[in-house]
Amino acid sequence: TLDGLLAEVLPAERILRQHALPSAGTIVDFAIRAADDRLICIDSKFPLESFQRLVEAREAGADRDAEGAARRALRSAVRGRVDEIAERYIRPADGTLDFAFMFVPSEAIYYELAVREADGGRFLAYARERRVVPCSPNTLYAYLQAVLLGLKGVRVAEHARVLHRTLEHLHGDVARAREVFGRSARQFEHAGRNLDEVGTALGEIERRLAASLALEGGRRGIDELSEEHESPRVDGPPGVDGPAGVDGPQSDDDGSPDRHGPPEEDESSEEGESSEEGESSGEDVRLY
Repeated sequence: TLDGLLAEVLPAERILRQHALPSAGTIVDFAIRAADDRLICIDSKFPLESFQRLVEAREAGADRDAEGAARRALRSAVRGRVDEIAERYIRPADGTLDFAFMFVPSEAIYYELAVREADGGRFLAYARERRVVPCSPNTLYAYLQAVLLGLKGVRVAEHARVLHRTLEHLHGDVARAREVFGRSARQFEHAGRNLDEVGTALGEIERRLAASLALEGGRRGIDELSEEHESPRVDGPPGVDGPAGVDGPQSDDDGSPDRHGPPEEDESSEEGESSEEGESSGEDVRLY
């Protein structure tokens, strides 16, 4: 059947059944949604009664006049069907292409119309003038394969368009990624410079701390050495200065002995003082 043949070749979404054509107020049996989404209408209402009468006349052995009359009736019915298809199903305003298919349900009938009849060539020429394509099951299959190739080409073109749009989006994404990458690189570079500056500042602080610690350590060492080597102070007799507690006679500003010193004492007193000074000197020696 025509329905089975269409389903065998074409995708289901490309087959329309009982499709309405508003501009003509008619419904077409089948329509094919072609590559550009326009419609190819297919009529399946072939005048089988006229062909059956021709077959019966031929099998009954009727005379030539009766058989010729049946043949002329078939020719007239088929031409009338061609005219009806051209008027009702070729409707560009409703999205159809400028031609339509007339389905001939049998190879024998198509042979009778297009080959055996003496004016078969004229019938095909008339149908072409009306932009109607008579199709037997085999020829319709070939036409459907051509339609299918066109659909595949459209799918390839659609995929190419989708791929092109995808590549355009990808190009935009790459450009945005490049911009973000450049901004990030600049930020990292700035952060690196800041880290270098911080490192330099820390190094300077460490250097100054080390110098301060070294200076403080030197001062402490000097103080410790001073404390270790500083000699204790021993006081002499009252009125006498000097590192050993012994000093000579006081001088005036000009270095001369003080003429106004105490009066001279006797020798015993001087010997006692000498012995005391000796003892003091001995103590001083023992201290050092």
